[in-house]
Amino acid sequence: MTRRVLVTGAGRGIGRAIALQLAADGFDVSVHCHKNVEAAGETLAAVNACGRQGTLLQFDISERAVCRRVLAEDLERSGPYYGVVCNAAITADDAFPALSEKAWDSVIETNLTGFYNVVQPLVMPMVSEKIKGYSKEVIEEQRKLAYDAVEKCYAENPKLSANKDYKTQEAEKVAAIDAELGRTLYKKAIK
Repeated sequence: MTRRVLVTGAGRGIGRAIALQLAADGFDVSVHCHKNVEAAGETLAAVNACGRQGTLLQFDISERAVCRRVLAEDLERSGPYYGVVCNAAITADDAFPALSEKAWDSVIETNLTGFYNVVQPLVMPMVSEKIKGYSKEVIEEQRKLAYDAVEKCYAENPKLSANKDYKTQEAEKVAAIDAELGRTLYKKAIK
């Protein structure tokens, strides 16, 4: 897997610093911006100057359809990301009682919904790429470790251990969830 990371809001400030540190640490970086293409271009040039591969993506993270389109095109062109840093955000500098509904909605759409809009289309391609190398044995071992951790928790917590019905129900739930997770990971890993 290419060690490529998307940094939203990477044109300046903290986003730029994160992008440059990632490049210095050996990651390829996709530099995101919404409006300030010039600043993002400067960040991109600095990433490339570190000897890393950089790309520039321009889109409004509050616009779900645009995010999906741009990110799908990027995934098709360059493959899954290794990670995502959601740095892009806006502020509405006003005291809460004076904050307009429009300003509030804008902050929520960018800062909260924007996270979903960016991460949601990228997360499963990242997970699928990362588990390709897992064998059935590795998945089974992870399941066993998870079950053992639950058992240890019960052993160390007398209040939970005293309630045998609760313990049995919870252990069965964890085992069922874990088994399904194992099957899902295995199916994805062998595709």
